[in-house]
Amino acid sequence: MNRKLEVKRASAMNVAAQWRRQYYEEKADKWPKTARGASEDVYNRLCDLGVSPDLDAAAAIVGNKSWTHPTCNGCDQYVEKAIVVGYEHNLTMCEQCLEAGLAELRRS
Repeated sequence: MNRKLEVKRASAMNVAAQWRRQYYEEKADKWPKTARGASEDVYNRLCDLGVSPDLDAAAAIVGNKSWTHPTCNGCDQYVEKAIVVGYEHNLTMCEQCLEAGLAELRRS
């Protein structure tokens, strides 16, 4: 079995494309409403950020950091970078939670 081990960093790259895949209903040729309002307006504002979008600007448009930052499974916080470990079910951990877990392993 190959284990998965990768570093995931906060990024706003491709957020507009991901938003479109998530919300645009191609068969019906329509954009549904979201908690942030018209999903097409959100998409257009994300596109307006250009090819190197600012993290904070993208998060502000979306309304949270869930589209731009990894979420640590240990502390349930959005973080700048995290390690992703797993086979079928991934575990994402920030550096602080990973260090705390290693400390526990060493003490046991």
